Amino acid sequence: AEYEDGLKKLADAKEELAQGWQDYREGQAEADRELAEAEEKISDAEREISDIEEGEWYIYDRQDNTGFASYSSNTDKIAAIGQVFPVFFFLVAALVALTTMTRMVEEERQQIGTMKALGYSSPQIAVKYLLYAAAASLLGCICGVALGMQLFPTVIINAYNIMYFLPGILTPFDWTLALFSSIAAILCTLAATFGACRAALRESPARLMLPKAPEPGKRILLERVTPLWKRLKFTQKVTARNLMRYKKRFFMTVIGISGCTALLVTGFGIRDSISDIVDIQYGELSHYQLIVGLLHEDALEDAELLDILDDKSQVENWLAALQESGQVVPGARAPEDSVTIFVPSEPERLPEFFQFRHRSDGQAVEYSKDAVIITEKLAERQHLRVGDTIRVKNQDETEAAFTITDICENYVSHYLYISAEAYQEAFGQAAEMNSLLCALPEGGPAGGEGGLTTQLLKCEDVAMTTSTAELSASFSNSIQSINYIVVVLIISAGALAFVVVYNLTNINVTEREKELATIKVLGFYDSEVAGYVYRETMALTLIGTGAGLLLGMALHQFVIRTAEIDMVMFGRAIYAPSYIIAALLTFLFSVLVNLVMYRKLKNISMVESMKAPE
Repeated sequence: AEYEDGLKKLADAKEELAQGWQDYREGQAEADRELAEAEEKISDAEREISDIEEGEWYIYDRQDNTGFASYSSNTDKIAAIGQVFPVFFFLVAALVALTTMTRMVEEERQQIGTMKALGYSSPQIAVKYLLYAAAASLLGCICGVALGMQLFPTVIINAYNIMYFLPGILTPFDWTLALFSSIAAILCTLAATFGACRAALRESPARLMLPKAPEPGKRILLERVTPLWKRLKFTQKVTARNLMRYKKRFFMTVIGISGCTALLVTGFGIRDSISDIVDIQYGELSHYQLIVGLLHEDALEDAELLDILDDKSQVENWLAALQESGQVVPGARAPEDSVTIFVPSEPERLPEFFQFRHRSDGQAVEYSKDAVIITEKLAERQHLRVGDTIRVKNQDETEAAFTITDICENYVSHYLYISAEAYQEAFGQAAEMNSLLCALPEGGPAGGEGGLTTQLLKCEDVAMTTSTAELSASFSNSIQSINYIVVVLIISAGALAFVVVYNLTNINVTEREKELATIKVLGFYDSEVAGYVYRETMALTLIGTGAGLLLGMALHQFVIRTAEIDMVMFGRAIYAPSYIIAALLTFLFSVLVNLVMYRKLKNISMVESMKAPE
């Protein structure tokens, strides 16, 4: 029985072994098939890897950092302004020194005459005034350098703290700048002092010891206009004659006031010009609010992206375009400039997103598939006009030439607008659309612009989004910081204006003290004597202000063109409120000076002034 049971187990084991071998053979065939498929996949993957192009290295330095580059460009603006304004401040300061020393020399005529009579030579006498001017200038330079090295950098840097996170303010003392500024200021003062002394030192001691003879009265041109002259009051006639009688004072006052008014106009004009970047570029010229960067042109077939773009509650209108960085091949005496080659997919629709017009007259610029339009700043820098040829290299370093059909207004970056056909003909390759211009609904997209941006970035083929509102805000912050600097310039110009008007009015009163005492003796009240002088001061202020407004226009253009950076064009216009405020400030300074001088006019002694030193 045990033997029979063993035989049965052996038979079952043999059957189980045979079944195992059968399963093994079937499994081996399946495994061989799967291994063959896997080996084929590995071979395909290896071929794909071998077909991958060798990678490119991109090396970025600090200049490629947006914040650093922005701060650097802003410092370039300040540096450009800093190279221009000191020249005009020095000129006005020289005028202040000239008027001050002229007054001092006129007041000490008798002392100069006495010293000459005692045997002192003209150079010895001149040294006294030159040393006085040098000492005063040196003291002023010490105070100015100590204050200027700390105050102005601190104000400017704090202004930029609005936009940037900056480390602690460092204002190291610059000996080179301090010495250059001080020497220039002292030389200006000494030159003005020498000019004031020279005329007096040429006179004989006998003439110097007598009061300076008043200027003789002469007929003026206005008297020849009989109908007008007859209708003027007596006081108005006297004022007109006195203005022409003291020609030196007339021109010094007009030049001084016009210089200060010009500085004020320039300060306000800089603010107007920079504000134009935001108001015009993003308010009038650009009619889109969002730029969407695409990884490749096939993104335009992405159903998810198209669903967002076709949703009118999110995007009102959109246009595909190629925006490619290029390089202008410069001509003679022209700098190297980067340019954005802009190719719309539908040229006839581009004016829906950007307003093409001339800045000077506001006339529209026609854009079609045959148009080649460049921006105004690029045309200025490359010395190009309509009909000229511009040579450009695209991103692949392929060079092409285009004949310019028109030049359009633009303030930020350089652009070359051409059609897809012109691009393909010039560069020998089709224009691949890599960006979208999106005009958003008037009330904003549903869910806000941030929500729309989030949806777009979730799309596989969207690389980036840029909001014009963010660009506008960035420029607005920059303008806010520039306003602080403009305020500093305006305060400085205003202080100079006050000093110039005060000095010239003081000289006027000092030189004519005997004349003013005489009219007091003749019965003029204090208010009438003050009016006698004030009418002349206000007339000179009016003339100087008018000349200053014209001079300010020219100075503003010069400063703006100097202060511009390569990729940005500032506005060229100064608005009416800026002219009005500059003129009103000048008149305000003149009125304040008149109020300060009233006490001196009131205290003129009739007895002392009528004495005859001879």
